[in-house]
Amino acid sequence: MPASYSHYRLGKIVLKQLDDQLKKIINDNIDFYNIGLHGPDILFYNRPYLHSKINRLGSAIHQQKACEFLLPAITTLQHTKSQAQFAYLCGFVCHFILDSNCHPLVNEIMDKTKTTHFEIETELDRYFMVKDGLNPLKTHLANHIHINDDIVSNIAIFYPQASIKDIYKSLKGMKFYDRLLVAPQLYKRGLIYLVLKITFTFKRFQGFVVNYQPNQKIALDIIALEKLFNQSIDECVVYINDFIAALKNEHSLSNRFNRNFK
Repeated sequence: MPASYSHYRLGKIVLKQLDDQLKKIINDNIDFYNIGLHGPDILFYNRPYLHSKINRLGSAIHQQKACEFLLPAITTLQHTKSQAQFAYLCGFVCHFILDSNCHPLVNEIMDKTKTTHFEIETELDRYFMVKDGLNPLKTHLANHIHINDDIVSNIAIFYPQASIKDIYKSLKGMKFYDRLLVAPQLYKRGLIYLVLKITFTFKRFQGFVVNYQPNQKIALDIIALEKLFNQSIDECVVYINDFIAALKNEHSLSNRFNRNFK
C-alpha cells in the first residue's frame, strides 16, 4: 500500500486547517473525502497482477494534467451539486498536490539508489507511522476506506471509462491487498515473496511490503520527502479554495493544475 498512509495523514492535517463551514461539509461526507485522498491510485488495485484496462486508466490519469480530470469533474459537480462528490474532489486535490510535489524527488531517488518507486513510498509511510506512534509492520492502511452503493456510484461518475462495478472492485481490491500485505510474521512474508518470485512480479511488488528495518540507503531522502510533505499542507488549503472558486465560476482553475501527478 505505498504512500497510502502519507496521503491519509496529509488529508487529516489539511482538514483541520480548513474554515469551519468547509470542514463541516467534509466531515459530514468524510468517507468520500478519505477515498478522494487516494486519487486515481484506487484504480491500481483492480487486478494489479495484470495490466487491466482499469489499472491502466489509473496510470493514464497520473500522466495527464490534473485539470484534464478536474475540469470535467467541476462541470459534473455544477449539475449535481452533491456535497458527497464535492468532498471526494477536495480529497482528490490533496492527492494531486502531494504526488506532484513528491514524485520528481522520488524519481531522482530511484535513479540514484536503484530503489523502486513503491519501496520509497512505503519507506515514507513507515517513517510517518513510527512518528505517529504506530507499528508499521502491523498497521492496516485501508481501515478508513468504507464501501457501499452510495459511495461507489458517487465516485464512479468521475470515471466515465470505468463502470460502477469496476470502482467497486478497485476499492474492494484496495482493502484486500492491505490485509494480504501486512506481514509481520516471517512465514507469511516468505510465502508472499515466494509467490511474487514464481510469478516474476517480485521486483514490481516487493516494495508493497514494509521492510522489517528502515532502508538506510534512502534515510536522508525520506527526510527530504518529509519537507515536501509539510510544504504540501498549506498548498492543499490554497488549492482546495482555488478549486472551490473555479466551481463557483469566480475564476479559472489555477495553472498549478496544469501539471501532472508525476
